[in-house]
Amino acid sequence: MSNRQELETREAAARDKGDGWVGEFVFVIPMFILMAIVWWGSLVGMHYIEWGTLF
Repeated sequence: MSNRQELETREAAARDKGDGWVGEFVFVIPMFILMAIVWWGSLVGMHYIEWGTLF
């Protein structure tokens, strides 16, 4: 029974270790880049619809 308790303690420690800000920061950077690409694409699309050309 103590073996299971030790395993649960190790798993809980591993879960708590991953609650830092680094993981969130690493997640935000690619999402910001993706958001900027989608935003830029929507602006280019609106320009193309309005003027009929990309440049």
